[in-house]
Amino acid sequence: MRNGTRRRLCVLSTATALMLAALLASAAAALANAPIPPIAGLTSPTHPDPAKWYANSHPSFFWQPAIGAAAYSWALDRYPASTPDMISEAGGFGFAAKADFATGFEPYSVAVGDLNGDGKPDLATANFGTNSTSVLLGSGTGTLAAKTDFTTGSFPQSVAIGDFNGDGQPDLATANAGSFTATIVLANAAAPGGFAPIPDFVVGSQPASIAVGDFDGNGQQDLVTANYNSNNVTVLLGDLTDGAADTASYGTGTSPASVVVGDFNGDGKQDLATANNGASSVSVLLGYGDGTFAAKTDFSAGDGPFAVVVGDFDSTGWQDLAVADLNTDTVSILLGYGDGTFAAPTAIGTGSVPIALAVGDLNGDGLQDLAVANRFSNTVGVHLGDGSGGFAARKEFATGALPTSVAIADFNGDGRQDLAAANYSDSTVSILRNTTPDAAAAFGPRADGTWYFHICATDGVDFQGPVSHLAVNIDTTRPVTRGLAAASVIRGRTAKIKYQIDDARPGAPTAKVTIKIKNSHGKVVKTIAAGSKAVNTALAASFKCTLAKGKYSFFVYATDGAGNVQSKIGSNRLTVK
Repeated sequence: MRNGTRRRLCVLSTATALMLAALLASAAAALANAPIPPIAGLTSPTHPDPAKWYANSHPSFFWQPAIGAAAYSWALDRYPASTPDMISEAGGFGFAAKADFATGFEPYSVAVGDLNGDGKPDLATANFGTNSTSVLLGSGTGTLAAKTDFTTGSFPQSVAIGDFNGDGQPDLATANAGSFTATIVLANAAAPGGFAPIPDFVVGSQPASIAVGDFDGNGQQDLVTANYNSNNVTVLLGDLTDGAADTASYGTGTSPASVVVGDFNGDGKQDLATANNGASSVSVLLGYGDGTFAAKTDFSAGDGPFAVVVGDFDSTGWQDLAVADLNTDTVSILLGYGDGTFAAPTAIGTGSVPIALAVGDLNGDGLQDLAVANRFSNTVGVHLGDGSGGFAARKEFATGALPTSVAIADFNGDGRQDLAAANYSDSTVSILRNTTPDAAAAFGPRADGTWYFHICATDGVDFQGPVSHLAVNIDTTRPVTRGLAAASVIRGRTAKIKYQIDDARPGAPTAKVTIKIKNSHGKVVKTIAAGSKAVNTALAASFKCTLAKGKYSFFVYATDGAGNVQSKIGSNRLTVK
């Protein structure tokens, strides 16, 4: 099986290679000349309402990252319709050069989890060539500790992470294509990051993929394997730590190479989907919630599907599928209807021999993207989703030789999703750190008045997208209050207090006014909430005076529409006779 697999996945004729190179060059040219979309989601967190004035002279702006943008260019000025120059203020979406870390021989699969409970993502690989799984503990800074290997069955082709004995510690499970078994490697609670294998479970012929779920709803995690040679899946229920699991098999399409768990009909019960390498189809098996499954329903995919993942690519809340089509260098997108059925597939181009997929938000726009391990391109291709089921042309990032699996996690704790690729030929895992900048710009103090922020996406060379504009109104000038004249009133009659609010900002229409009257000891004896009053004009506040006879003082306070509090409190005398 091992040599046969290599022949299937690693041999290209010269003519095919030349054709592939031409297609890749054509795709790259098309991407370079692709139209650049406008910026979406442009807002100012410091000045959220463009119609209001704010006592904040440090404006900042946020936008959704533009699909396909290599960089952004922006300007902040007094003109409402400027176009930024081509000097890029910030780079666009991208990843740093790979950093490689040694694994066991021929890693075929990689999975991410917190394996030692320190809150930082770690990695586990299934090492096809050494019958082992490697654990590489993460530092939280983007680096990985040296591997520790644990024995599995022969030719492990897939690894998954779950808590199989309910002790709160993540365990490992592998699908062993050579021994037709599944291995569970239990975490050692006394030694975080340590594991110990237990006896293997017999499954179908040549299990190529393994996934974790709770198929009977009892709160314990179960396993399922996709069995490439026996054209079925094996479900393992029960206590997976004592060798007494209940097993059952269900038919799939020909040569299932991958299995995933989802809820495709929205009934709250876990279902299965397989990518059928020999049938150009996806099989969906709806779960009954008791550990059993209905007979498969097949849906078309591309030629030679080898991996399948679950996502919500059109933002409907219904689960969709993405399938890596090994023989056509495409990914098929099957949008779900929410009832267990799927629309006809649409294809997006990939690198050479797409063999594995992962789903995540890689550019921080809140939409689901795809990462594709392109085995013969030695790359991971990133396809940014548009939230309606479509994807931008891919960007490819170099990995080690023959990447066979890809995973997504934030390995350096900066809030951005990074990539990990298992490199079969190099016996390494590559970490690609996400270098996409925050979709934000901030500025220092600006003078009072209306400012305009202009931004566009660029391709980093000589193409700009449409310019988006946003106005912010800045007012840091404090109003000044004046008590225009002393007041005198006979007790029991109406008193009139004259005052004025001066504000130098042009167009400042009103200010919120409060007047406080204090006795000779400085105690407030009456408060008048005058409300919003026009500025730069003489005003008066009247009230029926019930104060005791004597000498008082009144004080005028004001807050303008931007939130500036008066710089000087106006005051004068009030005499009650």
